[in-house]
Amino acid sequence: MLAQVGNLTIYERVYKGAQIDLGSIDAQVSVTLWYSGIPSAGQQLIIAQPSFKYEDFMANYTQKVVQRALIAFDGMNSLSSWNLTGGLTKSQAVYQYNPSFSK
Repeated sequence: MLAQVGNLTIYERVYKGAQIDLGSIDAQVSVTLWYSGIPSAGQQLIIAQPSFKYEDFMANYTQKVVQRALIAFDGMNSLSSWNLTGGLTKSQAVYQYNPSFSK
C-alpha cells in the first residue's frame, strides 16, 4: 500500500520507445515528465528527465558497449538547448518541496 508523504502528489508520464545502438546491446530510451497536477494544456511541468538503460543478464559488457554508453550519456548532457545545467533531479525536487523529508 502506498501512502502520501509530505502532502505531495506527483503525476508522472513516461514516454518510451526509442533505442540507442550500443553495439551488441540496445539501450532503451525514455523521457519522464513530472507534474504537480493532472497533466493538461495549462498544467506546468515540474521536471523532465531523459534516461536510457541497458542490461545484459550475464553482465558480459564489452568495452565497445561501455564506451558507446558513455558517448550516449555525454551526448545527452551536451544538448544545451534543452538541458538545464544545474537543474534539479527528481529526488532533489522532492526534497526541495519539503526539506523535512527523511534523507
